[in-house]
Amino acid sequence: MDSSLIKIDQTYVRKRIKRRLPSTHKGNYGHVLVVAGWAGMAGACSLTAEAALRTGSGLVYVCTLEKNFPVMQIRVPEAICVTEEQAKAKLKDPVPMPGAGFSSYDVIAFGPGMGTGDEAKAMLAFILDNYRGPLVLDADGLNMIAEDDELRQKFFAYSGSKVITPHQGEAVRLLSGARLGTGDREDVAAALSVGYDTITVLKGPGTLVARRNGAEMEIMQNTTGGPGMATAGSGDVLTGVIASLAGQKLDLFEAAACGVYLHGRAGDIATEEKGEYGLISRDIVQCIPYSIKEFLNKGL
Repeated sequence: MDSSLIKIDQTYVRKRIKRRLPSTHKGNYGHVLVVAGWAGMAGACSLTAEAALRTGSGLVYVCTLEKNFPVMQIRVPEAICVTEEQAKAKLKDPVPMPGAGFSSYDVIAFGPGMGTGDEAKAMLAFILDNYRGPLVLDADGLNMIAEDDELRQKFFAYSGSKVITPHQGEAVRLLSGARLGTGDREDVAAALSVGYDTITVLKGPGTLVARRNGAEMEIMQNTTGGPGMATAGSGDVLTGVIASLAGQKLDLFEAAACGVYLHGRAGDIATEEKGEYGLISRDIVQCIPYSIKEFLNKGL
């Protein structure tokens, strides 16, 4: 890894995540829509939703199959389940919902456990056509734009801020679809950012966060996390963390950078208790509050 890369450390994060004001309410901390779990993977949407809540989101809505609703209500009772029709109605006609008092979702997280079927692709196309806010695309959302030319073009042309969060295997598929070359990790992250006109979070040891900034490429390297986080669902958790911070009005690039730091630090804290072998994604979720609390309690 290039030692000249800008590091994402506690100093970077503490400048962007501050203590909350005493006079505040849940409406100040973002309304997140998680679109996940359509492939019968209720665990994916529950991990993403709970991670967003643990990172501080005011309200988290989960658009998933109705058969997943009971799982969500038990696993994450603080989340609000909505059908595809309800989510689409609000995206297409963003007027205040009865009793809600806000106009639209502040951020959308799309992809965990979605599968790549026609209905899932149609939902992504609908979002790309009708939403203009921050979009976090992960997992099967990445596979969709890698294999579908029309969705790839829609994503490239999307006018809102957007971030993709591939691991190395997903990055290879995305690069093939975009007909781009591959190289070291910095080159891969840069190629993805240019080829898809997006912020890229390239997951792995020393996760990279990249974007094109004018004629220059800005790439940052995370300093937290370890091998215990190589476990099913860890990426779903990261998606929820990044979406939560974006919903709390951090610039999406900063939300991605702070998100990978907090996610990795939560993994470090969980590893201290559980060890590398026994760590599972729920442990990471449970430790997100402590990853935030430790630097806020230092009075910085």
